[in-house]
Amino acid sequence: MIDRFLSTVGQLKQPVFDPNFRPEQAATEQLSLAHENQASDTLTVAFGGWHFPKLALSILASRLNRRGSDVLLYSLSPDILNDDATSVVSAFGHLSTLAGDRANELSARNAYKTVNLLGFSLGNIPMSMASEGIEKFDRVGMVVPGTDLLRCLRDGMRTQRLRQAIERQGATFAQLQTDWAELAPLVHLDVFRGHEVEVVLSKHDKFIPYKYGQELVDKMVELDLTPSVQTSEHLGHALTIMDYVRKI
Repeated sequence: MIDRFLSTVGQLKQPVFDPNFRPEQAATEQLSLAHENQASDTLTVAFGGWHFPKLALSILASRLNRRGSDVLLYSLSPDILNDDATSVVSAFGHLSTLAGDRANELSARNAYKTVNLLGFSLGNIPMSMASEGIEKFDRVGMVVPGTDLLRCLRDGMRTQRLRQAIERQGATFAQLQTDWAELAPLVHLDVFRGHEVEVVLSKHDKFIPYKYGQELVDKMVELDLTPSVQTSEHLGHALTIMDYVRKI
């Protein structure tokens, strides 16, 4: 119900894209410390979803801080998805490199005992890409993830006008399968070997169809990653995220 409402409101108008958008604007970064004058043992590198409310990000950081974790938080720009397929690749690539370098810098400076990676919805894409360059991490959390950007965007309820805008620019599914190949948690799973992996899915997800989250889990099992999987039988995409944040 809420997913359908958010999708309808978000697509009342044709999407308008910023022609001056640059990869450096892919996300805003925030470092939230658990203690002002005392080093923390834990760092959580978290990536919000597309159009993720700033209040939800603030609550997420606050709850993780209360659990004793410093938080390196990335809030995705709405324009990270736009009708320029090449720009999308550049934006995700820049963000994942930036986040990986920043996580390594903080880990070296503060000697964290534990580094956790956490992605929500679309944020699982830069999280999984960044994991390739992060020198040390211990745990991975993926909340309502999908296999890849292309199929989730094509089939998701909230991205239909965006899909149409991309198609109007002449991009084809076959072409994007090649151009967007790296924009897929599915192809970065090998990096998670030897780490604790938690996945949260929703059977009623209309934004990232459940079948793509389950396919991701199936691939993890095939690779012997032994993920811990929680599946909501009643909540949709947005409420599954809210429920996860509430329980932190």
